[in-house]
Amino acid sequence: MRTHKTFIALLLVCTVLFSRCTSSKLDSVSKGYMKEASAKYNKHDYAGTLKIGRKAVTYDPKNFYAYQILGSSYLMMEKYDTAIKEYDTVIAINPKDNFSRFNRSYALGMLKKYDSAMADNDFNIRNNYLKACSYNNRGVTEDKLKHYDAALKDYDSCLKTGYYYHRFVLLNKANIYSKLDRYDLAMKAVDKCINDDPWQLSYPAHTIHRFETYLKVNKTKFLKDTSFLKDMRHFGDAYTYKGGLLVDGGRYKQALYYLTMEKVLPLPDYFAPINKGRIAFNTMQYDTAINYFNEAIAMDSTISNGYLWRGFLYYRLKQYQQAAADYNKAIKIDSSYSFGYLDMGKLNILLGNNDSAIAYTSKAIEKNDEETLSDAYNQRGYVYFLNNQYKEAIANYDSAVKLGTSWYQPYYNYKQEAVDALEKKGGNFCTLLQWQAPISDVNYLRDSARFYVASNESIIVNFKIVTNHPIIKDDLFVMMGGTSVANGNNGTIKTYNENEITGKFEYEFAVKLKFEHGRYLLYLDYLNKQSQRMEVVVE
Repeated sequence: MRTHKTFIALLLVCTVLFSRCTSSKLDSVSKGYMKEASAKYNKHDYAGTLKIGRKAVTYDPKNFYAYQILGSSYLMMEKYDTAIKEYDTVIAINPKDNFSRFNRSYALGMLKKYDSAMADNDFNIRNNYLKACSYNNRGVTEDKLKHYDAALKDYDSCLKTGYYYHRFVLLNKANIYSKLDRYDLAMKAVDKCINDDPWQLSYPAHTIHRFETYLKVNKTKFLKDTSFLKDMRHFGDAYTYKGGLLVDGGRYKQALYYLTMEKVLPLPDYFAPINKGRIAFNTMQYDTAINYFNEAIAMDSTISNGYLWRGFLYYRLKQYQQAAADYNKAIKIDSSYSFGYLDMGKLNILLGNNDSAIAYTSKAIEKNDEETLSDAYNQRGYVYFLNNQYKEAIANYDSAVKLGTSWYQPYYNYKQEAVDALEKKGGNFCTLLQWQAPISDVNYLRDSARFYVASNESIIVNFKIVTNHPIIKDDLFVMMGGTSVANGNNGTIKTYNENEITGKFEYEFAVKLKFEHGRYLLYLDYLNKQSQRMEVVVE
């Protein structure tokens, strides 16, 4: 379906580590304030920490330990600009303070100031300070900058330190491989993470600076710690990650096994309901899907993915106002995320608001996100085609193909029609073909998408067909491996009335197919217009 690979990404950073106030130069009163502030910090009372920490700073303006604890409190409160100012003060007092550079790099990264974050990470690596963590942090920054080879190199350097608590970095590697559509390597990294750390406690233990045995013994205590649980909800262990990869491949039974398996430490997991919702969505269990997406949103309403998935579900259900509300919510939460703009553009195409569709799709292009860039150019080209702006349509179509990888197939495939229109050849307005679950939606299919079935298993495959003219039943073919396997005469077509909003005609086409061992490409063909391919793997 859609290419939201990043909703299970683990761009992890090492958590805040406190230096101890051991300097004999600090006045005893200032030390007293720091001791009290540290106690409040350890109880997650960050407002109280700030209040006491300010007293220490007022008493001794050179007490850089106080600025450290102030910066760390702001960091935990996600007030990154203020945290950076406190760490700047520390470094001005003590230029060799690696701890503050380490935490400052995280805050800078959260504000997308990647060059400055990179400088802090480089400094710490040169000075061998928390070297494994600094390699990981720099890898995260390289990833954000789309320097994937450099990021992978940094993650490998992190892993070579041999620290047990950095095995979760394997999931960072898997995330990059997923972005590159190298699911074989992504799965390999995830499986190694599981094999090396079957209990998946390395990151939680790393976060609280304890061994996993301590975490297991004190399991009840930590499961009652709301702050700890809040920090952990975005952890998404390797079992959940593997489940997500299996959902991408259409292997839903196996995916559910990993998404629902009993864990040694049952932590809240934002990504699990998202992936379960994807399975329900792809199998047309829409009520179940929306419950899962609601669960994810309730767990954290500050992440855009839950709204994007729920919006896409509303779009499928033709509840367009709700879809628009969720897409706009996603954009408001993260205006840098291109999918919200792309989805809003698609919705406006459906509603016939071509100017708005171009504006939103152009915003998606501005984000320069490789996951959506080809689709965005293709989508904008289609709107130009609808507006009879054929030169612009051809230019955008060519950009989509140029930017796409070797497997890329533009969904809105109207270049020839645009060329014909420029040459005044006329011709019929083209038919749109879409997949419908249980396979997926053609808008976001890639050759890496697979539909797994058992040998000799008969299944009913459902297609949704949206056309600009009434369909001619006998001209519809289901193709597999270049051969027709079913047409309108042995499949069942359900006809809907013309959509009053879009002016298009909508159909559902169901056909019963039986597969033998092998791999096939399944697609629709209608008047020489073809949907994208879905690979069918018969095991």
